[in-house]
Amino acid sequence: MDVSFSANQTYALSHISSVKSVKQTMPSENTTKSDAPPEASLETIKKLGSLVLGKGNIERWEAEGLELDDAVYEKAYEAFNEAFKWGQSQGSGLSSISHSFNAHDIVASAQEVPAWFEAERAQYIDQHQHPAVREAFADGALWYGHINSVFA
Repeated sequence: MDVSFSANQTYALSHISSVKSVKQTMPSENTTKSDAPPEASLETIKKLGSLVLGKGNIERWEAEGLELDDAVYEKAYEAFNEAFKWGQSQGSGLSSISHSFNAHDIVASAQEVPAWFEAERAQYIDQHQHPAVREAFADGALWYGHINSVFA
């Protein structure tokens, strides 16, 4: 699956290519089938988590002395999966779905953060351009998704 992100401040998922139809086979009777997705490796979780959080943000935070725990990357990975599943449930085609991720609250919900980080979070939310995203993030949402429309 081809996933690319725009590098703007809202971390908007800019495009996801359509998934081609896959033929599903029935498991044999003596096996069990789990609805749970396969476990992702920590390396995969960190890579996707870094994309959600923004590599520039991570570098800046580390320069300020904030080391991110593995739990932060796991939280970012979970937020991405939740947002992606929501997008799939909308049934309008994944290329018409946009997501914004609340990197600051993802970090703060997974580990202790310093006061300067909380001040940066408040400033980021106050300056966000999209009113619905600003409101959702002020309420603590970890992501915001919407369906793009040429009529919007």
